[in-house]
Amino acid sequence: MNKCHKLFPIATLIGGIVPFFYTQYIGIVALGHLVPFSVASFVIALILTDAITGTEGIDKNELSHFFLLNLVVPFADIFFEINWLLIFYYALLFSFIFLKKLRQQWWISATCALLLSGLLAMDFEYNQEKQDILANKTLSISGSIPQTILETGSPKYRKTYFVFNEMRFDCYYNRPFLCRNIFQYANQHAQIHYILENNEPERARIVSVQVGDKILWSREQTLAWYNAHEKQIWRELWGGLLLISLPFLFLYLWARKIVFQAA
Repeated sequence: MNKCHKLFPIATLIGGIVPFFYTQYIGIVALGHLVPFSVASFVIALILTDAITGTEGIDKNELSHFFLLNLVVPFADIFFEINWLLIFYYALLFSFIFLKKLRQQWWISATCALLLSGLLAMDFEYNQEKQDILANKTLSISGSIPQTILETGSPKYRKTYFVFNEMRFDCYYNRPFLCRNIFQYANQHAQIHYILENNEPERARIVSVQVGDKILWSREQTLAWYNAHEKQIWRELWGGLLLISLPFLFLYLWARKIVFQAA
């Protein structure tokens, strides 16, 4: 085995660690997926370079394709935003199982089509929601502001909700203000306008909050949040492509070279 190839596991380990030094440029969902993917890539790198004994019967050609799956990790946040994460998982699983049996150009075409669909779906969803806000196509509810948030789940997987007149607003999908500072107005009558993302009640997003004559959160602030969040998503995608996809593309080409020379 070429001495240069002996550095392959080290390069793979570095490729999986470096993105965590630039978390401000990569989506949190992508980073969460990168942990198991980078560990698996490191193990595969050890197998490809014969650093792990007893792996003679393993198809190294098929294993080398695993590095291709790392290229799509930065898109995890996109699919999470549009609630397509399960589709994303199935696509990755299908790719890993059947990649050897499919022509590589077919796999690339299908993957690009899926990723493009995710990008278009997110853009459509965000534009649709902003148009609904501008066109005043929001739902309205009124009642008394509670004294605290509702917490559910185990300590490890705890979820918090702002419960208003039997309507539960997930704190994840709403501003921190609504799950923290708003309780200074507890027991006061308020009116809330909201929209349903993908028509799902569990993903209700508050558009405006008014207590008496005082506007605590306005439509303009919501639109500004949408614009800022959309820019953040795109910035994190480009950061992930640069810090994750590009290095693992080179690692994939390196892995193919190792397999080719070992054949």
